[in-house]
Amino acid sequence: GFVKKGSVLMLLKALEGIKQGSYLWFKLNQDALVKLGCVASLTEPNFYSHPAFRLIIVVFADDVANGFAASATDQYVRFKEEYGTYIKIATLDIVPISVFTGIEVLRDRANRTLTIRQTRYIERIAALYGNEIGARAQSTPAGSTDVQRALFDKLEPAAECDRIPVTEFLKPLGTIGWPAEMTRPDIKYFFSKLGSFSQACGAVHRDAIMTVINYLNATKHLGITYGGKLKIPYGLDTFPPGFIESRGLHAYHDASFGKAPHYGGCVVMFNNGAIDWSANKSKIEALSVAEEETATASVAAKKVVSCRLMLEDAGRAVAGPTPQLGDCKAVFDIIVKPGSTARTRYYERATMFVKRLFMLRHVAPYLVGT
Repeated sequence: GFVKKGSVLMLLKALEGIKQGSYLWFKLNQDALVKLGCVASLTEPNFYSHPAFRLIIVVFADDVANGFAASATDQYVRFKEEYGTYIKIATLDIVPISVFTGIEVLRDRANRTLTIRQTRYIERIAALYGNEIGARAQSTPAGSTDVQRALFDKLEPAAECDRIPVTEFLKPLGTIGWPAEMTRPDIKYFFSKLGSFSQACGAVHRDAIMTVINYLNATKHLGITYGGKLKIPYGLDTFPPGFIESRGLHAYHDASFGKAPHYGGCVVMFNNGAIDWSANKSKIEALSVAEEETATASVAAKKVVSCRLMLEDAGRAVAGPTPQLGDCKAVFDIIVKPGSTARTRYYERATMFVKRLFMLRHVAPYLVGT
């Protein structure tokens, strides 16, 4: 914003709000962590680990979260004190992770489980829209009846004469986006579908958001639980090879095919809980169920590879290929059988990515019932 004719000025200090500010902060913080012996993940540059003791560090904007074993508390305190000599920090105290994430973390030490949920946040948004969400609790994000679900699936862009101001739609939509990404995969599809109407939204779409908020409020105590005795994946009778050694890392995927738009969804599980998921409109114009399902399997495979790399960076070994469970026999055959056929040779390379990962032994498909 400052100009000195005939000169080029070098910025000496990062200023909040300028284009270079976030990058300069990233470099400053990265240099401090590297000086302290931390190693950045090749998968996620804001994820660090320390090889000398079990410490993992996650950076989000100007907030830093740390995870360490209780036995390494003294080492962590010394580490934090030294970090404070490079970066000005608010406190040297050990602050609960919920302050960093805004998510409640519940520990059941007797059963060795940990649950994350957003009960207080959901209560706040329910109070904000209390007059619109209705008093009757909804049993699903689309409502409590088959008719309500059918109406949701048939939602169309609003006619120009029926549209409402975009802010009246985006503001409540944004409130459900955080739970959909953090602790509530059960509303991810509904959030994604509603988001597709942001440029042609009407009162019916806003009402659909209110139904989702009503459902969240009715199920506000739900969350994701990790730990405990490992469970056999749904649809299988026994643990797949390497499953226990990998702490139950596996994935599920499925897709819809029929009336456009088509949607595909997947979830990656670790230690009995979901760690990554998606439910989005398909990015390809599939000509068959098999093509649509194969594309979704490839999306799941990409998430699996990312999770495998992150776990390895965190010191969690992954044994053998990761199981991917789907219910389409055609997709299973496409992945495991060598070569291509007259029906698959036109598939885009990205659609066949899961086959490539199978050949590299990163994933292993399993056929299960619907």
